[in-house]
Amino acid sequence: MSSKRAIGIACVGLVLDRTLKYLAQTTPEYTEGVFTANHALGFKLHVNTVFAWSLPISNTVALWFALAVMAGLVIVLFKKRAHPEWTGLWLVLAGAISNIADRVLYGGVIDYIVIPFSGVVNVADLLIIVGVGLLVFPRKAYAH
Repeated sequence: MSSKRAIGIACVGLVLDRTLKYLAQTTPEYTEGVFTANHALGFKLHVNTVFAWSLPISNTVALWFALAVMAGLVIVLFKKRAHPEWTGLWLVLAGAISNIADRVLYGGVIDYIVIPFSGVVNVADLLIIVGVGLLVFPRKAYAH
């Protein structure tokens, strides 16, 4: 994938996440939650003031950790930005930017996608998960 396409996908993901976070915060119905008929999936505002997977790490420590990771990603991306295998890094960076903005603005990450028996996540979290997956399992590994 070209760098421009990877950056474009990351930017679309970032804008989608910020838009859904805005809707979750400003739409009264989402305080109670909106769910599918069988409660398989839902949309509900949740402010996560702890770290990923609800690890008991303070917002301040999580913020500094995320900023350090983001700084490292920016350095790598600007040195290797034309490299197509760095798509995963762009996705991780987009997700990190959105979640860091939440920690700074709201004191926690705004989550809104309810996954039964799992928890509440957001598009930024999904960007990070997919990005890490692309880094761990690069496309070349599947080429014949």
